[in-house]
Amino acid sequence: MGYLSDNDIQGVCLDIDGTLYPRWMMDLFLALSFFPDPRLGLRYNSVRKHYRRSQDAEPPRIADRSGLLEKQALLFLDGKGGEARIRHMTDKVNRQFYDSWKHTFRHIHAYRDMAETLDGIRHLGIKILAISDFPLENKLSTLHIKDIVDYAISSEDTGFLKPSKVPFQRICALSGLDPSRCLYCGDSYDKDVLGAKQVGMFALLLKKNARRDAFPAADLICSNWKEISRILLD
Repeated sequence: MGYLSDNDIQGVCLDIDGTLYPRWMMDLFLALSFFPDPRLGLRYNSVRKHYRRSQDAEPPRIADRSGLLEKQALLFLDGKGGEARIRHMTDKVNRQFYDSWKHTFRHIHAYRDMAETLDGIRHLGIKILAISDFPLENKLSTLHIKDIVDYAISSEDTGFLKPSKVPFQRICALSGLDPSRCLYCGDSYDKDVLGAKQVGMFALLLKKNARRDAFPAADLICSNWKEISRILLD
């Protein structure tokens, strides 16, 4: 019996970017969004890291995407901004990042064996869920798995980014599944594994040649989707 059956897993929840398709593709498209304002592009990663660190102690004013975009704009402005400046920065971020990603992320290509593995999981009657820290756009369609995934959300729509508990709790509530009966699969130890473990999920880390003792919270560590398929289904 495979890991899913052995542990009575009822839902497999997936990170999207870097887990369903290679991280280098995501990094390339993020790099392309450094223009037309390179300074804004260079600050993006630090702003998102600050957001993750501060979100629980200083949550967004509204727990949805509008609240996230407002707080994110304030971080770009170093906290110095009235309504007009926040709106201007939000529009600028939308144009440079989100609008460009609508086009560039149409060119992603799935990891080998990923879709077949998900199809095998679904044939066991297990629900397939997905969470992205970025807007979903048409990624699931581009990866040819839209019909396989039962529920998918962008964590931005909750106002919180992984590893906050909120996105993990939201996808479980949406699917009607108890977190303790879900396996989360992701390529980030800090965001995916530690976030999932906070709400009681099983956690699988997708990382090539990873040492087990370096990622103690992960229940499983796999190098590729072929290995994931073997462990989960065989």
